[in-house]
Amino acid sequence: MQAIAQPCHDFPQSSQRLSTSISPTTSARIDELNGSLKEPAVASAKGGERGGGSEVTAVGLRLIAQYRQIESTAATACAAEIRALTRLLAVS
Repeated sequence: MQAIAQPCHDFPQSSQRLSTSISPTTSARIDELNGSLKEPAVASAKGGERGGGSEVTAVGLRLIAQYRQIESTAATACAAEIRALTRLLAVS
């Protein structure tokens, strides 16, 4: 969601910029995510001149920011363990 959301918050436009497409699996995951939240992380519109589209909402942007904060905190707290696991990898 974050990669597609930046910088324009428009899924179709961003996926085109990234030379990728929004698969049915991605759409299903977005629907599942939206269903688990009080407010949707992604808003979709059907029809219209361009056939509709999807945008990351303010809630979605807050969700991304909070996830990145948790990820950063966990990486800092587990730095030694992450280094130990990384040393086990064939490619570093």
